[in-house]
Amino acid sequence: MHFNALIYDQFTPTPVEQLEPGMLVMTDHGLQQIEKLNGSRAEDVMLVDAYPPDKAIVIMLGRGEEQHLAMAMDFCGADLHEFFDGTAMIANFEEGACNIYSPRLPKSELIGFTREHIGFYESFYERNESLIDEGHRVHMIPFWQRQSEAEEVQ
Repeated sequence: MHFNALIYDQFTPTPVEQLEPGMLVMTDHGLQQIEKLNGSRAEDVMLVDAYPPDKAIVIMLGRGEEQHLAMAMDFCGADLHEFFDGTAMIANFEEGACNIYSPRLPKSELIGFTREHIGFYESFYERNESLIDEGHRVHMIPFWQRQSEAEEVQ
């Protein structure tokens, strides 16, 4: 049995034996977090909603060092997701959909990433403005993966 687990910055079919508490998985019930593993079968995986109803909503005003991060979120119509391990990413996980708009990085590195690539985010918005403004989720090709692959070849 496999779960569709968030590995770095994409959901990947992952066998139960490779799952760990705290990992995020996409299920028929939406985004969930692995709370506990009691064995190596799917029935042994205890899941909880990734976003409990009492979780505080944080509003980013985009001031100071987080300015480009907030701009990138606005340009994609997406949220910042901060994870248990100190990493964060820009993504939409609502209603079982998965649209990822940045790599998963420590937040300070993500701030630098969005500052460096803000022009890409702005042109993405300009190409998809009407859809994003109407609340549609627009798929983005993960341009940072192509960049990483090119660096490995050099």
